[in-house]
Amino acid sequence: MEQGMLPINGNVVLYARVSTKKRESDTTSSQLEEMARWAYLNGYNIIGMHTDHCSGRSMDCREGLLKAIALANQQGASVAVCELSRLSRNVRDTAELMESNTKFIFTRSGVEMSKEMVLMASIFSQMESESISHRVSAGIQNLFMTQEGAREEWGRARHKATTIKAMNEGCIKKADDFASRNGE
Repeated sequence: MEQGMLPINGNVVLYARVSTKKRESDTTSSQLEEMARWAYLNGYNIIGMHTDHCSGRSMDCREGLLKAIALANQQGASVAVCELSRLSRNVRDTAELMESNTKFIFTRSGVEMSKEMVLMASIFSQMESESISHRVSAGIQNLFMTQEGAREEWGRARHKATTIKAMNEGCIKKADDFASRNGE
């Protein structure tokens, strides 16, 4: 081996997910950059990168993850994810992912995690997600109770007809998606 060359430990597919487009969040590009540095320092060859911009509570919108898993399985590679919360925030989905033949590497922990460790950590990840939702909801309810007119202002959209139409279309799409997954 040439001097300065790192040994190749295997191939890896990078996967990043965020549920928000806020600038201060842990963006998919920052996650991919972080994992690329990790892969280089640990001697992994990157064979693909995939992302999702959606909630980690469901697999409904996880096309990027499914592509990452398919590529990894096809090439005998691992899927690298910064941390478990970027993979999933749902215990059931995490359990199903751990039952697959895919090997997942969580780069921020720096520790190899057994399937059992991942499943235990997924319980805490789901609890954290639910706790965040409860805190946000409590904050909104507190705002409504302490600031007169806040409830009316909260629901007021600039383009009310367009907003209502978009909400209705979203409900119909969710119902159609559920029916196509669970119907005949």
